[in-house]
Parts: sequence; structure tokens; C-alpha cells
Amino acid sequence: MNSRLSKTLVSLFAVCTLLSPKVFGESPQGSNLPVEAGELLVIAAAQSPESASNISTSTKKSPVSPSAHTTPIVLTLESIEVVKTAEQFSGDEIYVNITEYSSVDKPAMHRVPEYPSHWLSKYMDKVKNVPLWTKNIRDTESVELIISVVESEAPPWDVDDLIGSVKLKVYIEKGKLEQEWSVPNKSIVKEEGAKGHFVLTGDGAEYKISLKLKLDKEIDKTKEKDKAKAKDKTANKK
Repeated sequence: MNSRLSKTLVSLFAVCTLLSPKVFGESPQGSNLPVEAGELLVIAAAQSPESASNISTSTKKSPVSPSAHTTPIVLTLESIEVVKTAEQFSGDEIYVNITEYSSVDKPAMHRVPEYPSHWLSKYMDKVKNVPLWTKNIRDTESVELIISVVESEAPPWDVDDLIGSVKLKVYIEKGKLEQEWSVPNKSIVKEEGAKGHFVLTGDGAEYKISLKLKLDKEIDKTKEKDKAKAKDKTANKK
């Protein structure tokens, strides 16, 4: 998508927001972008990375002490299951966009895999335990993430299609990591069973995703277990 088309999309979304402020739903905390408008801007920016700098926020940032205590955390895509592809014959080309709204930092966008790469739907069973987002979160900070699964199209003629988005609010309370999951658009996304499990049905597709937020010490424990298992397998071979 060229820069002119990106700017046109941004303008159209702004007009829609002014004419019908309830169309897009509740805005993330600390952002002047409606949830679904923000999702669409993310998709446009992903196709034209230089346009990402055009996305701004009016949130007032709080000063942060350099010595503030932080907790390292990571959001992981544990699995993504294809039930039905959007492209019936050729299959889908999938990526994940994460839009980050922090109470103390500027908004940021992340794409996994990085532009212009993507995952092919026929190999999606190989996509497991992929880190999507990491942060050293401050004790006084709250972060809201919009996590979007997107089907890649061929720019500049086709706009990428949104399969579905979920929202995650993260903060530290009394030394404990707190997380609140929600669904901005329930017409194409529904929660399924355990926390962080969702079914996405946008663009005529159907994907099941499993997301997990972990503390760094939990990650270290998992790594140690994996190392121990590998060591046992090596010992057994001998």
C-alpha cells in the first residue's frame, strides 16, 4: 500500500469516527483511537511500515524514575489451529500484529513474523510457542495490547484482511502480575474455554488461537525443564 492510500484510509477512519462514535466500540485506555479503527490502521501500517510513524496519541505521559522496579514478561502464541482458510484454494498467509498502549510510554506496534514475512496456513501446525511481545513492565505501569491475526494480501491492490482481534490489559498489583482478556468485536471472535483461548472467524475463515502471558521466571523454569528432558534423552541414547 502506497503512502497516499494509507493517508486516505486514515482520513476515512477519522471521518467515520466523527460521524458514528459508537460504531467502533470502546477505545483502549490511554489512546484516542477507537479499537477497530486502530486495528485497521495497524493493518495499513503493516503493509507500508513507514506509515506507522503517522499514528499518534494524545495521552499525557507520566515521568518515570530510572530506578523504578520492573518485571520482565512475555506474551506467547502457544498454538494456532486452522479450521477453515479465507482463501479456499491457495490457503492463507498469516501474521500477527500487536498494538501496544502503555500508560507511561508511547504507543508501539509489533508484527510477528516481521514484514514482509508471514506463515502459510498449510504449515500452521508447526507454529508453536512463538514469543509475540516482551516488556519490562514497571510497577506503576499498565499496558493494553490489541492482538490481531491478519491474512496478508498482495499490496497495493488488495488490503490485508482481519481474521480477528483480542484485547489484553496487563499491570502489576501488589507484586502480582494481573491480566484481563476481552473481545473488542464479538461478531467475529469468541472466547473458548481457558483464559487466552479464542476462536476467530473474520473474512470467512476460522482459526483457533491459544495465547499465554508469562513472568520471566516461568519462562526460565520451562527452559530448565526442556534442558533436563534433552539431557535425559541424550543419556538414554548412550
